[in-house]
Amino acid sequence: MGNAGWRFFDAAGGRIDVVPPDHIGPSLRPLVRDAVLDWLLTDIGRSPAAVARYRSHWNEARTAGLEGVSGNGTAQTRGATGVVLESLYEQWDDVTLSDADFDRVLDDYEAFLAARR
Repeated sequence: MGNAGWRFFDAAGGRIDVVPPDHIGPSLRPLVRDAVLDWLLTDIGRSPAAVARYRSHWNEARTAGLEGVSGNGTAQTRGATGVVLESLYEQWDDVTLSDADFDRVLDDYEAFLAARR
């Protein structure tokens, strides 16, 4: 059976790591992994409450008609085909997540964090 979701796990040194879903091609996986981890760990945090705050902030921005939000390390902007993650420090190339992947990564990350408690 394939990996349909974002598989988060504890890595050495207290780090969090992720394996992107199978539909993200092997050549893009390292880039997508780096972008997603930078976004989640730098701009959202390591608790389910932090994910909930981010979702609220994202929804408020969308409701206000803003194209996106910026955090400490990344910007998230609505694009024509999904949400673009952009490194504010040019650490990686822009990554576009479909709306479904954007929501799913938040769901899977929040579930991972909740299970760790």
